[in-house]
Amino acid sequence: MAGGISAERFRTLNAGNPIERVVKGRGNYVTETDLACEQAAIRLLQAEFPDHRVLSEETSSGVKDWDRGWLWVIDPIDGTSNFARGIPSFVFNIALCLDGEPVLGLTYQPVTGDEFFAERGGGLFVNGVRAHVSPVATLPESLMGIGLGYDYDRAAKALRLLADLW
Repeated sequence: MAGGISAERFRTLNAGNPIERVVKGRGNYVTETDLACEQAAIRLLQAEFPDHRVLSEETSSGVKDWDRGWLWVIDPIDGTSNFARGIPSFVFNIALCLDGEPVLGLTYQPVTGDEFFAERGGGLFVNGVRAHVSPVATLPESLMGIGLGYDYDRAAKALRLLADLW
């Protein structure tokens, strides 16, 4: 549902229609689509699991006792800055926690339809196929990706770490 909303609006963006965005911080945005996806997911979760609480990035002002009981955690568009710029590298994330511990998580890429699902004790599945750790043994043989986030100090630390790894 939420993935369908972001995919449709992404196609609209790429047709030349602008995406309205509000700046939350350095390189950090929220769009109408973030809010629409979040509300769709929350409505569905509340209908299916009325006793569960929901913590969502855009509208949750904080969940008290987040480490007690069932809690859904949602990031409606992880990669909003990419989404808002027409770059198809963004996902919908949802996780279910029990007493503060993750039980399952799903990452869905609405443009490609790729799904990454993990269940505690059950491993990771990509598009329904069990994922495995790479057999590559050294860093020079590896491919790495990193996000610097929105915090200058943390980004500087990450860049120092990357320089050391390099």
